[in-house]
Amino acid sequence: MMTVLNRRGRTRAEYEALLAAAGFTVVRVLDTSAHASVIEATPAA
Repeated sequence: MMTVLNRRGRTRAEYEALLAAAGFTVVRVLDTSAHASVIEATPAA
């Protein structure tokens, strides 16, 4: 589960779908702590 600023939590799949809808592809997800992750994405080809 990934969240930002104590708002609605989203799963990795939900973030991938959201980014895909915006024209991006997820490259990798870095878990930085138990409460935060960094999503690296690039523009879709």
